[in-house]
Amino acid sequence: MLSYGFYNYYILTKDKIKSIINNNEFAIDMNKFIQKTYYYTNKYMDWKHTLRLDLDLDKMNNSQRLLLIANHSNLTDFIHLFYLMNVLFPDHKILGVTLKMFGDACIPYVSKELKKHHILLEGNFEKDKIFIEDRINENKNKKTIMLLFPEGSMYKQSYVKKSIDWCKKNNLKMFKETLCPRSKGLYTILSGYKPDYVIQGLLSFKDDPDRVKGNEYYHILENNFPLLCDVELYESNMNDIFNSSNDLEDFEKKLYDYWYIIDDKIVRKYNSIRKLHKTIQENRQLFYDYGHHNNKLLMDIYNYMILIVPFIYYKYGFKTGTVTAILIFLFYKYYVN
Repeated sequence: MLSYGFYNYYILTKDKIKSIINNNEFAIDMNKFIQKTYYYTNKYMDWKHTLRLDLDLDKMNNSQRLLLIANHSNLTDFIHLFYLMNVLFPDHKILGVTLKMFGDACIPYVSKELKKHHILLEGNFEKDKIFIEDRINENKNKKTIMLLFPEGSMYKQSYVKKSIDWCKKNNLKMFKETLCPRSKGLYTILSGYKPDYVIQGLLSFKDDPDRVKGNEYYHILENNFPLLCDVELYESNMNDIFNSSNDLEDFEKKLYDYWYIIDDKIVRKYNSIRKLHKTIQENRQLFYDYGHHNNKLLMDIYNYMILIVPFIYYKYGFKTGTVTAILIFLFYKYYVN
């Protein structure tokens, strides 16, 4: 069985990622650009993933169309999800979804690959629906899995402010650890793509409790990315929400209610991460204080030991006095300093 319980954990390291890339069985529909992205990023970064699954993988691997939605944390989180999708659903071609303006802003090679293999939305419902249908028709004989971030933007302060302003303007409860989701893109995907199953992804980064790494483009130059990614994947009821909605406006209200639950889960994850970091810092300070006090005590002992050196020279001679002085010096070097 390929269906795993909720509390199964898998640590996926740099070496395992390389082995996946070099294994053609797991790279059936991976285009060269994504393969190179995996290889070069993990060549220089020791990423680790903790994965929790609550999915019937047998059922989903036999389906034609899958949709993965997730919270958007930083510039690199899509790579974690692309990699996991390639491992969990090796027969499915991955289709990423982003805005056309972001695709156009990329360097030429990346922009070309995005336009060729993925879905770039313009924000126009009718145009986007036609484009999605055309992309689906191009891959109608292939199994596909689509990745979409409903928030539309990654979690950083400028976008957080926009999310807060939008919630205030529309009298919505504030989101704490996610951005307010954008309904139109997800609605367009659900109506045009019609996935058999929707998977919800929850991402958090254990080495970034303050959420300040990897969410600015200059972080690429600084190599300032979080490395310890916790991923939780489970089957979502988003299809039921879509099918029960009368129109886009009704869907938007239900999406907000759904995303508040997602936000609450991410809040609990980051509260645990921050609590852990706080405990580590407190213990580190405790050890520092103990070591500082301990060194002061040893320094006092060293000062008293120095006083006996002249006496040793006088009582036992030059040789014994010199040996004593050396031993006291070594004591200072290895235990006091």
